[in-house]
Amino acid sequence: MTENTITIRLRRPKAEVEAKAKPNINAWVNKLIEQALGPRNADWKEHFDRPSSGRKFRYSDKIKRRER
Repeated sequence: MTENTITIRLRRPKAEVEAKAKPNINAWVNKLIEQALGPRNADWKEHFDRPSSGRKFRYSDKIKRRER
C-alpha cells in the first residue's frame, strides 16, 4: 500500500456501491469528498518549495513523427 491509500468498511453491499459509482469507485468517492469538503485553496508557496520528483519529460513518438 502507498501512503495515499485509505481503507474503508462499507455499510452497504459492494455490488450496490459499484452500481452507483460511475465511471468507477475511486472517481465517485473523490467526487463525494470534494462535495463534502469544498474546493481546496492553492498553497503555491508549498507547491514551489517541495523538491522535484526527478522525472524527466520527453516528447512522445507522435510529436516527433509530425515534426519530420
